[in-house]
Amino acid sequence: MQLASSLILHLINHDSSLPIVDELIADLYVLDDITRKDLFEYIKVLKKNHTDPKRLADLKDITIK
Repeated sequence: MQLASSLILHLINHDSSLPIVDELIADLYVLDDITRKDLFEYIKVLKKNHTDPKRLADLKDITIK
């Protein structure tokens, strides 16, 4: 997973989005396991209705060797 995360970070606008990514990781860390699970379920719902097709295609282009 570390490799995939590294490749995905290259797709993110480093100037404006990396502080948000840092905040997201820190926020995820402090949550208990039940709340983390709830968060990921909520993200699944959001992705069904709000996925950017280009960004989805970008992710599909990443291959882990």
